Amino acid sequence: MLKSRAIYILRQLMQKKEGFFLPDLAFQLDIRPRTVRYELDEIDCFLTENGVPRLERKNKAGICFVGTEEQKAKIEKLLKNSGAYTRVLSQRERLFDIFYRLLTTKEYVTSYEIAEKIDVSRSTVINDLSKIKKHYPHRSAEIQTVAHYGVKITGDETDIRNSVVYFLQSYIKIEEAMRIIKNTSSGQGGKEDNPLFYIFRDISYEQVDSCIKKIECRTKKVYPDNIYIYLFFSLSVMMLRISKYSHGGKGGCEKESLFRGEERTLQLVIEDIEKTMKVPLADTDAVYIAQVLNYALHYENLAHKNINYIDQQVVMLEFIDYVGRKLDVEFIKDEILIDALNEYICTVLNNGAKTQAYKRDAFSRFPELLINILPVVEEAIPIMEKGSGIRFSENGKEYIAFAFLEALQRQRSFSKQKEDVLVVCASGQLTSRLMNYWLNVMFEVNVIDIIPYNQLERYIQKTKTEVLIISTIPLDIGQYVKVNPILTSEDVDILKKYLPTRVVDYDIAAAVMNVVSEHCRIKDYKLLYDDILNVLGLGEYKKHVEKPLLEEVIIPDNILLDAECADWREAVVTAGEMLMKNGYIQKEYIDDILETLSEKREYVVISRGIALPHARSFNHVNRIGMSLLRLKRPVYFGNRGNDPVEFVFCFCTTDNKSHLEALRQFNIMISDSSVMDALRMAEAKEDVVRIIKTLSRK
Repeated sequence: MLKSRAIYILRQLMQKKEGFFLPDLAFQLDIRPRTVRYELDEIDCFLTENGVPRLERKNKAGICFVGTEEQKAKIEKLLKNSGAYTRVLSQRERLFDIFYRLLTTKEYVTSYEIAEKIDVSRSTVINDLSKIKKHYPHRSAEIQTVAHYGVKITGDETDIRNSVVYFLQSYIKIEEAMRIIKNTSSGQGGKEDNPLFYIFRDISYEQVDSCIKKIECRTKKVYPDNIYIYLFFSLSVMMLRISKYSHGGKGGCEKESLFRGEERTLQLVIEDIEKTMKVPLADTDAVYIAQVLNYALHYENLAHKNINYIDQQVVMLEFIDYVGRKLDVEFIKDEILIDALNEYICTVLNNGAKTQAYKRDAFSRFPELLINILPVVEEAIPIMEKGSGIRFSENGKEYIAFAFLEALQRQRSFSKQKEDVLVVCASGQLTSRLMNYWLNVMFEVNVIDIIPYNQLERYIQKTKTEVLIISTIPLDIGQYVKVNPILTSEDVDILKKYLPTRVVDYDIAAAVMNVVSEHCRIKDYKLLYDDILNVLGLGEYKKHVEKPLLEEVIIPDNILLDAECADWREAVVTAGEMLMKNGYIQKEYIDDILETLSEKREYVVISRGIALPHARSFNHVNRIGMSLLRLKRPVYFGNRGNDPVEFVFCFCTTDNKSHLEALRQFNIMISDSSVMDALRMAEAKEDVVRIIKTLSRK
């Protein structure tokens, strides 16, 4: 009897009057044409055995079923009576099915065994496994491959479970998951509209739902859909693992330490789960439940939330540029400021964190410090609030203002001799930023770290290096200097005994580069500039992580001029395919972009005539990249203020931070009308590359 994929192909052929072409069948089934040929050969044997003509194959007509209606009815009856499941699994369903098989065994499983069970080719299984591995990075969890043995999941049990949850969150949207759970619980859904069946086939949705409702009662919260789905995935994965084999034994840490202050609530939740699921939980399971509850209670906005970080960062750069223009300072060139604000905004978006509250009377010099900056920040803050959806508190505004204060301080250059200092305060938050500002105003220092006092002992043991410790609170250690956060005159006198005072008060690095550029041909601009920074003692502000420049992101192969596109969709696909062709992204990333734009297309048009399409996640991205597509005829995205679009910059990144320098330079580029005019007039890729290089090296 035929297997499911061959049955699916045969039914497709019987239902269609005109023929199917081999490449179309291969594309539809997501398999290779050679595999389709094998299936067609099996179908021919089956038809011949049952007295039905073989399939007809013609070059221009394709592959056709040529039997009579009576013969078609006969074949259909045979297929129906066989009891075979005749629907071909989608790639997502295959991934879930493969994951199920890995999660429910301790032994190695070969690709041949998996291929035989889900009725696909071995090459398809290998390809699917590679996709699973890309979404399976959590800590120690790993899909281990051993030659001649096969593959299996290894690692810490909690990491394995968390990895599966992250994987599911990458492939199942909140709305789809809620619909599946609702339909399955009510008996309305089937395999066809429930891809979760292939990984949770042994799990009772009603029991998991009951556990979540009891958790809500115990924690006195009604969770939104994103948290509900996170809990559903977490509990289902735990039960799947427990149902197949025991995970007894002590956990890596005490569960109380993960849920301190709520030990009784945690114990009740564990008892509820044990009663509902009718299975005892081991210590490792209790620790896992504690982590899940912590995550759900304290990071409600993070679980299964697709935050569009790139959109937030574009708004952030606009905000920084606005403040800079008001204060006549080029803040947009300050990488440290951009990093600090990006980290703060991402933190707020992720978990709703606010800057720590403080007593205003402890900072009597706030008005003096913020008299010029804070009003400008408050004037510009609506840009951030509107673009990010964040409502900033007074603390938040002052926190941001201090970031600008520190950036102002960095406008000064530094002498070569600097003293390393470690700053210690009560919390490592606002007072430390104040301290950092005043230290850099008055002394030649290198603040190597800022830590709360409760981390000091561990820090000293770990580093074992002698540095001057400056603290705002009393410490129970040997030598240190206690000062007021705003450094009184007495504090300054004391610190002068340990630290060199500031003697250089102007920025000479840029001036040196300008002079050299005027009189010399520079072979490697970036290398020369780095060397000058080191000579002037500015090396500590060099990047600690590799952050590509705009010229390294928009390479010649990522540029296409005067393309003809019928609409916004074709423009986005064309721009995305450049990145895909050059190995920056996979095809799925383009699909993610189109899906994102189907919801809020107008928001990617970030300036007049300029669109920056991108996906919300880092899935299917190999490295940071940007394509530049100049359209012969502008297209409309639906943004009344900035349509039509003549430039489409398709963007991809692997994390929330490493692309910020390129994005900063991109923001400068699209804000400069002369640069954009030059891009409009460029006749060849080489002209565009030259324009971007000039901008990127300023």
